[in-house]
Amino acid sequence: MMNDMMNMMGGMGWAMGLLWLLFVVVLVLAVVALVKYVFSKMMSLIPSRGATTKRTDGGRRLHCKRLLMSAGLNAAYAQGESGMNPLLVFVLLAFTAAAGPSLAESHQPYAGLEGRSIKALSEQQIADLRAGRGMGLALAAELNGYPGPIHVLEMADSLDLSGDQRAKVQELFSAMKTEGIPLGEKLIAQEAELDKAFASKTITAATLAASTDAIGATHAALRQAHLKYHLLTIEVLTPTQIQRYAELRGYKGGAQHPHRQH
Repeated sequence: MMNDMMNMMGGMGWAMGLLWLLFVVVLVLAVVALVKYVFSKMMSLIPSRGATTKRTDGGRRLHCKRLLMSAGLNAAYAQGESGMNPLLVFVLLAFTAAAGPSLAESHQPYAGLEGRSIKALSEQQIADLRAGRGMGLALAAELNGYPGPIHVLEMADSLDLSGDQRAKVQELFSAMKTEGIPLGEKLIAQEAELDKAFASKTITAATLAASTDAIGATHAALRQAHLKYHLLTIEVLTPTQIQRYAELRGYKGGAQHPHRQH
């Protein structure tokens, strides 16, 4: 989970650069289009009243052109005076308006998280740890054909579990919670201690190393516990039930039958 977050943060730099470039390009195009449209409308409002008026009209046009050229907008004038579609201008401006807040929000991915009781853990993560839930820690097993006990129990009827199988899987699930909940509570306490050390500005290089080593060991033990009970669950199921489990969980291609331990 932590590695996934780091990889995501590392890839945000390129995405941010491309998004800013697109924003600037669209903004420039929208401004040029709007100026061209306004200019064309101004020209259409200048009346034409015979040869004398045409001469005056030409002078006004020339004067307007010079004003635009002096402002560096002669490129828009040179493209013609046919007018810009107002709908296109609206779309461009709407796009830039929509992109603006998104760009601002991308610089604030953690806004609001400062109110967490433990900054590194959401309330949902804390609840999951205290309930002994997997939190994706056993995906290496789950997605490679090793069913989890809780999901097997949830689909007991669809898997056509026998009474003996239900009892054994329930026993595994209970053992997993008995082992996982204390580890989850320990991880919460360790994260709280680390958070407190940073909040009180008492953290040092030595205490940081000790704290993160302890958190890493607890996290590894918790993951190992969840993976272990996936490994034990396949000893209870038949190959057909394992295949059916993969289908019910929506895994494409089903699942390879794992080799049982003897």
